[in-house]
Amino acid sequence: MCTVDLLYQYSCEWNYRPDHCMYMSNCHAAELRGVSVLHGCRRAFHIDKWPVFRAIYQAVENVS
Repeated sequence: MCTVDLLYQYSCEWNYRPDHCMYMSNCHAAELRGVSVLHGCRRAFHIDKWPVFRAIYQAVENVS
């Protein structure tokens, strides 16, 4: 069995990263259906480079 058979690739709406909107939008699925899972790589939740990511993180943190 090939290891590729064991790998499930999520679409970008299920792993939305800062890279998907850094210079231009490149996740068409998220534009159509919205973002389902927000990935906080590159410290996106903790620095001011991506204010939307930080704002979403703070909103969720305040609810919890």
